[in-house]
Amino acid sequence: MRQTDAELDRSAQDQDRDRLISGSIYCENCGYNLKTLPYVYNCPECGNGYNARPLMLKGIFKPFEVTFPLWEIVAAVFCVPVSVVLLAWGLRISEPVVIILGVTFALLSILLWFRIWDGVCAFIKARAIARRIRLEQES
Repeated sequence: MRQTDAELDRSAQDQDRDRLISGSIYCENCGYNLKTLPYVYNCPECGNGYNARPLMLKGIFKPFEVTFPLWEIVAAVFCVPVSVVLLAWGLRISEPVVIILGVTFALLSILLWFRIWDGVCAFIKARAIARRIRLEQES
């Protein structure tokens, strides 16, 4: 009888239920130190569910995954003037292909700015959590 992934995950959670985290691992939502808590549980400070099993690591703060969205900013700074120039030129010569290309660059610019906003917010949150962790380790 072959077990499904969900059954294997449930049995692994049952095995890890009594095991406690021995090292300092932090909640990705608030930066709370999850040391001495079960591997699969909820953060006692913010209620964020986490899974600290080595192959899962869901809900765990990983500072190396959060970077400042520099390349998105560069792309957006490039796309905005390109879209303005293409739209102005396309409307002046009444060329639908150039207008469609300009609208495409304009939409890409809008999507990039939303992505930049999310990236900057995540970066600021990660910096705040890292600062909290550093202050906790110093005291």
